Amino acid sequence: MGAQLVALVLASWTHLNDTAFRILVRMALTALDKQDGKSPPHLYFGGRDLLAMSLRRPFPEGDTAEAQRARQNIHRDVRRAVKSLLRRARSRLWTPAGLSGKATRRPTGSLSGP
Repeated sequence: MGAQLVALVLASWTHLNDTAFRILVRMALTALDKQDGKSPPHLYFGGRDLLAMSLRRPFPEGDTAEAQRARQNIHRDVRRAVKSLLRRARSRLWTPAGLSGKATRRPTGSLSGP
């Protein structure tokens, strides 16, 4: 787990809006601080649902139209926040999302500061 990455985010990225900050903390927590076997360090691999569940909103399950619409809205907000982080040039798309909807992101350079 990325305890060191989380410490960097908490020390240097509190200026982000709530959604982007929570997503960046979740990405840092999920990524590894150091290489572990074949898994590279500083790589987020959890997918958009994990990021969506990190927000302050219920993440509805089920196949009802209302639950699907709510999940789409939350996923839209996750996508916006990740794009905002990408614009800040602190991470870049490493592997594009496939049919699974999972993309991996790796920080470029340092997480220490804007």
